[in-house]
Amino acid sequence: MEDVEAQSMRVSLKRGSQAVEIEGTLKEIQEILDQWWTTDPSAIDDAEDDTDVGNKPETKPAKARKRRPVRKTESVSTKDNFDPRIMANAIKEHAKFEIFREKIILGSANRTQKSKFVIWHADTPMTSGQVQKVLQALDVKIDASNVSRGLSSARTDFITSEGTFGPEYKLTARARAEFEAWLLGA
Repeated sequence: MEDVEAQSMRVSLKRGSQAVEIEGTLKEIQEILDQWWTTDPSAIDDAEDDTDVGNKPETKPAKARKRRPVRKTESVSTKDNFDPRIMANAIKEHAKFEIFREKIILGSANRTQKSKFVIWHADTPMTSGQVQKVLQALDVKIDASNVSRGLSSARTDFITSEGTFGPEYKLTARARAEFEAWLLGA
């Protein structure tokens, strides 16, 4: 213990607006702190007094925090607040759901046929993102790039229009009739 008391050390303390830095042996530091440093909160004077504290460190003004703008997701900001669950539930309640389930959901339908199915059932123009979300709501595992490739590979089967969130696709009359024959046929 005597070795520690004989070694020179430096102590820095700060409390409120008061600060002290002392260099010396442990015994010298304890004597100075006992004499000058108080632990009584009522004894702390918040007034600026440079003679008691010595050189105070400069404080930098706080920087204003930049806030990121809130990004709306497509499901919130699309027209008519598109909800894929509503369409998925309508498909599940359809009288011919077992046929849809066998051919599209569980069957070996390709990505174009899966995309056509959603647009056929909706009978309204849809974006590839909306098609993918409906398929996901039906538990069909397909990513957005596969839906886009499926729609692009059959461009002659769709009427495209520029929507708010990209191109919207609707089946042509010929493609609709051919798809219904494939889907509902024997």
